[in-house]
Amino acid sequence: MEIIPKLNLNRNPKDIPSGSLVAAKNMIIDDTGSYFTNEYGFSVAFECPNDGEFICGVIPTNKELVIFTYDNVTSRIYRYKNGTYKEVNKGWNYSGGKITGSYTYNYKNELIVSVGEYDAIDVNGNKLQVPYKSWNLDNCINTNHNQEEYIGKINADYNLISGNLVCGVYTFFVRFLVSDYDYTKWFQITNDIFIIDSINATNIQHTYLVNFEKTINNTLLPNVNSNAMSNKGIRINCTNFNNNFHKYQIGYIIKHDEEVLGRILNTYDSTIESIDIVSNDYIEEESIDNLLKNPNQLYNVKNIINYNNRIYLSNYEEYKNENIINNEINISVDRKTSQYVDISNKENVDAFRSLIPFQKYNIFIHYIRKDHSYTNGFHVATIVTPDETMNGNKSRYILKFTNRNLSNRFIGYFFSYEDIEYNACNIIKYNTKGITNTDYLFKIDSIIGNYIDGNKNNPIVISNKYISPTRYLGVNDSNGYFLTTDDNNQYNKKVKTLYRLSKNYYNIIEDEEISNYIPNFRQEAIIVNYKSSYRNENDKVIDGGAEIIINPAATSVINMDGKQVTYYINVDKSIMYSKYYYASYNIKQKLNEGSVSLTDKDGKAVGVFYNKVLSPDKLCDYLEVKSSYTSKPSKSFTNYQKDYTNIFNKTIRRSNVISDESLVNGFRLFDTEEYKIIKENKGDITNIVGIGFYLLVHTQYGLFVFDRTPKLTKSSQLQIPDVFDIDYQEVLPSNEGFGGLWNKEESIISKNGYIWYDKVNKYIFKYENGKVSILSSDINNFIKDINIDTIRFGEDLNTNRLLICIYISKYTITLSYNFNTNTFISMHDYSFTNCYRTYNEAFFFDNNKDKSRLYIFDKKSNTYHNLITTNSLYYPILL
Repeated sequence: MEIIPKLNLNRNPKDIPSGSLVAAKNMIIDDTGSYFTNEYGFSVAFECPNDGEFICGVIPTNKELVIFTYDNVTSRIYRYKNGTYKEVNKGWNYSGGKITGSYTYNYKNELIVSVGEYDAIDVNGNKLQVPYKSWNLDNCINTNHNQEEYIGKINADYNLISGNLVCGVYTFFVRFLVSDYDYTKWFQITNDIFIIDSINATNIQHTYLVNFEKTINNTLLPNVNSNAMSNKGIRINCTNFNNNFHKYQIGYIIKHDEEVLGRILNTYDSTIESIDIVSNDYIEEESIDNLLKNPNQLYNVKNIINYNNRIYLSNYEEYKNENIINNEINISVDRKTSQYVDISNKENVDAFRSLIPFQKYNIFIHYIRKDHSYTNGFHVATIVTPDETMNGNKSRYILKFTNRNLSNRFIGYFFSYEDIEYNACNIIKYNTKGITNTDYLFKIDSIIGNYIDGNKNNPIVISNKYISPTRYLGVNDSNGYFLTTDDNNQYNKKVKTLYRLSKNYYNIIEDEEISNYIPNFRQEAIIVNYKSSYRNENDKVIDGGAEIIINPAATSVINMDGKQVTYYINVDKSIMYSKYYYASYNIKQKLNEGSVSLTDKDGKAVGVFYNKVLSPDKLCDYLEVKSSYTSKPSKSFTNYQKDYTNIFNKTIRRSNVISDESLVNGFRLFDTEEYKIIKENKGDITNIVGIGFYLLVHTQYGLFVFDRTPKLTKSSQLQIPDVFDIDYQEVLPSNEGFGGLWNKEESIISKNGYIWYDKVNKYIFKYENGKVSILSSDINNFIKDINIDTIRFGEDLNTNRLLICIYISKYTITLSYNFNTNTFISMHDYSFTNCYRTYNEAFFFDNNKDKSRLYIFDKKSNTYHNLITTNSLYYPILL
């Protein structure tokens, strides 16, 4: 009688074909399906070499295994290949959770692994956040391998020296060398440094006749910024950089004119603590986004695959959104009155920084983690500068901080301020009615937003461009006033834009003064205008909007009515407050130039004079401050929000590519915008699988696919779309959920497709060549009649069969399915919890019975070793 190679389980006798199997155990069939034979046993492929050491995770590659072990003290990594192994631990530490990961080989055949760990808890049963890690096993220094490395303290400051830097605003950053090719993120080490170069403006000279008498008007204009090459350099002082890193790079952002550029200055040995930057030489351009990108760890990553040489991961967490304001913050912030040291040195910008009187400032604190990421800002103070009379022209306000606490969860902290909503405004008073409305310094958004007409005791607001004043307050300055509003609706935005106010602090501080980061200035503002030579009502230069007419070649100056007038140009240096630094202004327009021949009343030639004239049409637009000096700081922060989530169960993120020409580990680099969300209400993402043109995303109640099958373009060419450029589709649409996966360990990627167990509907599915089929059709009644706890899959590459280990309470049932005959063949007297595959070998592991060994099928063996199971639910073990 010919035996049919098909195991029949849980069927009525009348439904079982004659000659088929009903109780086969430990049997296999040959590749042709023509005969049965006893199954061969296992042999030990790998055994932990140390006492108490056990396997806590394995990442299989195409030709080797990366084995992670632990002995409750020491974490180790082994590389196993062709029966031999070597230890390659590079500083990795096990946290007690489940390990998942993927790999690639770069063009030098160096192995790069990516590792996630999840479901880890501490000794008190609290959930741990374990960072995603990626590193080159062949070439890496002994660091912690997190996506973001532990950086430690970064102490740096700067001072100005002689040099030849281009005028502009500079912000400096540092990053550290992780390996020969990989770097940490960039970290800001200075505030915005103003580089200006004061030069003498060309003097105005105008020679003309008044009552046939020669008059020479010669006005000395103020110094201005050349906005070109300066005579300045910057010295960066670096101290106590982390000794784990042997080299570091300095980069910077320069804002010049309308340009914003990112550059890498150079690479330095960690022993170098002082760097002089005296020119704009650099070794490489760097994107502004890279310089400003914040560190961001990915924690407790449950799914990691390599697809098209990118890491795709899902079901992860980011930094804890922890509210620490109630139990850890003990901060006091006060204002302090300071004096100018040298007001004449306008190129020392930090000496002019000051808070504005009658203005509110919101202050926040950020705590720094070991990788130099930081928490969002927690509000610590609202500072209102006083409304008493200022102390002359030399007073400025700075801040003083005291911090009495620093949690051991953080290594440091810094302060920030909320983007300022101005409720106080500096104004310039008319001394006489004969001043033009060009009293505005220049046409920019300035808090010189109002001007008044009248006298000091009773000002009348005649322009109200920026704020609605509710009161004015005089200061001890004959030229200045403040207009203020009693606005109680300031700073009411839920999501706040914050800017750095201080350097990093790594210890508690007492009465720490902060001045060089303060965002406003007390300074001289140069007001250039025309005035009459005589203080009388009949000889005004400008009256009722009429303007004087100045032609550099004219022999006299007249007004719009043709009346000859006398004039001079006034440069009024008024002390005021502003959010812009006015010493950085430059001349926007050149002077009008011409020559004129003058004669006296008798017609006698006086001479030919060459004039340089500032005509009224240019006065309003004569000076400017470039946007590089008026723009807000490049790097911003945000505030703590209690409703922000740090758990992303339905999001897929992907890394940069590891290219064929680069040794940079792109698996560590995740761009902010590279993510996709599974929006359907089908539960959390439980697995990601890449097969050919298909990227499968499994959730608890559904299976979705990104189909990259080549599409015809408009030019009739076949093009393979990018995964994130196409929409996903549900493979088995169902409102209730069908074909889902609750546990990724209940699935396997085999030579014959992707196979998984749907715990909700109790089916075993197979996805192959873009189609789904039910693999468990012949045993559906069997698996529906038993209460399954979980299922594990394995693959025997020698006989092309699938092994299915079913866990039922304290029992296990192991079945085999042959892909050559597409039938179930036999039950088996062994069990396993994991199967790890290279291209030509499958390794079996049982976390319950033998945590220190990996096994492989061996034709020379007739025993199952510690994988043997003696508690079969259906048939006794065959010994």
